[in-house]
Amino acid sequence: MKKIYLSLPISGYDYSERKQLSIHVQKEMEKRGYEVFNPMFNGLPKDATTHDHMRVDFKMICECDEIIMLPKWNHSAGCSQEFAVAVAIGCEVKFLLSVEPFIVVESKFD
Repeated sequence: MKKIYLSLPISGYDYSERKQLSIHVQKEMEKRGYEVFNPMFNGLPKDATTHDHMRVDFKMICECDEIIMLPKWNHSAGCSQEFAVAVAIGCEVKFLLSVEPFIVVESKFD
């Protein structure tokens, strides 16, 4: 089973909305046969520092084969860093273009 990490902007957004979005995407990717690593459930309390979250999230990415970048990822410093880590370690990159309908596109970065 392939492992995929969800990269979504969290800071500056409604936390409960972000959590619901991540759960929705996680369920969709699980239906497609993935083991999903969701940063909303990284084991840290939501009020942990950004640095602490990023340390744990980078470790999660290193366990994955792929990363999926959720909408507006490119407006987030954290997501941009997750993208860079994923590309640097050879993860396949997918982009979620739409939640409803659920549209994912794939890209290769060599």
